[in-house]
Amino acid sequence: MISLDGICVEGFQKAHAPSLKGMMSQGAFSLDTRVVIPSVTLPNWTSHLTGSGPEQHGVFNNNWTPANSSYPAVRRDEDGYYPSVFQALKKMPAFLQNSFLL
Repeated sequence: MISLDGICVEGFQKAHAPSLKGMMSQGAFSLDTRVVIPSVTLPNWTSHLTGSGPEQHGVFNNNWTPANSSYPAVRRDEDGYYPSVFQALKKMPAFLQNSFLL
C-alpha cells in the first residue's frame, strides 16, 4: 500500500509521476477517500489503517500516544493500540514483509 499525505487529488492528477501512475494502472487505487475530523495527519492515517473513525480508535491529534489519550479507544490490543491492518499482517507468514515510513 502506498499513500500520499498533503496533496490534493487534482494536484496529483496534474503531477508528473510516471512510476506512481504506472503502479496505479496495474493495481487497485482510490481517488475518492475522505478525511476525518479533525483533518490532521495522525487521526486520518489511523482511520485509513483501522477502517474506523476517531470516535472508535481514540486518535484526535498528532500528539497521540496510548498513555496521553483523553479519548480511549473502544477496543485495545495488549500494547494499548486499536486493531489495525498491521496486526493482521503480523499474523501472516514470516516471508511477507511490511513497513511504515513517515
